[in-house]
Amino acid sequence: SLPVVMKMYVDEGLNEMANALFEKGQLTGRLTSRSYAAIMDVYAEKGLLAEAEAVFFSKRDISGQKKEVLEYNVMIKAYGKARLYDKAFSLFKRMKNHGTWPDECTFNSLIQMFAGSDLVDQARDLLADMREAGFKPSCLTFSSVIANYARIGRFSDAISVFQEMSKAGVRPNEVVYGSLINGFAEAGKFEEAVSHFHNMEASGFPANQIILTSMIKAFSKVGCAEGAKRLYEKMKNMEGGPDIVASNSMLNLYAELGMVSEAKLMFDHLKEKGWADGVTF
Repeated sequence: SLPVVMKMYVDEGLNEMANALFEKGQLTGRLTSRSYAAIMDVYAEKGLLAEAEAVFFSKRDISGQKKEVLEYNVMIKAYGKARLYDKAFSLFKRMKNHGTWPDECTFNSLIQMFAGSDLVDQARDLLADMREAGFKPSCLTFSSVIANYARIGRFSDAISVFQEMSKAGVRPNEVVYGSLINGFAEAGKFEEAVSHFHNMEASGFPANQIILTSMIKAFSKVGCAEGAKRLYEKMKNMEGGPDIVASNSMLNLYAELGMVSEAKLMFDHLKEKGWADGVTF
């Protein structure tokens, strides 16, 4: 019950009362590792990193406890939320020295954290370490690495990790395919985008609006109006219909190909709907 009451105080901005309650709880010597982790999480969720660190590094001589992996995981996530990636990695490296071994959650958190920043190569190294340790990365973990390699145009690395994913027995989802399709489409690699689009559909994942928009971009870059129009019509039958990005892509394609009447119809349609933005004009 202690973390619950402390959360109430922290939510009300009464941090001193929460701290006092924690200190009182420590004196009993009965706080479990799970309690420590929950208390750290209360502070971390509010961005109170110093308070979370104080709980993590607090002495536990009374109970003789060692920190369990759950506490390390909460603190690593807290550092990640604060974008203190060096501290997160340093803590990860110190775990084993203190007799605590990382679990799947530790690896998944660090990899997703690094992949979401500019540390995608370090994320990939950790991906290999995770597999060597006997753990199976989640689909989201593989996806985060693939997406960021695709985003920065390092397609050979993205495909390599995609292949590692298959070897690991992790089935790619529409997010993984979408990252590759969008990356190839943005780079003007039409054949690769189409290939992954077909592979996605063959795997049983129907194309969503985001992926269809990416494919419209790909068709636009090679000047294929028929292919783009076919996908745009397909989007019309979906809930919500085409978004403004897809509509602007079609408008741009019509304009580049000199299809004036089609461009004007699209332009008028977007104005009537009140969707026209700066890109449209």
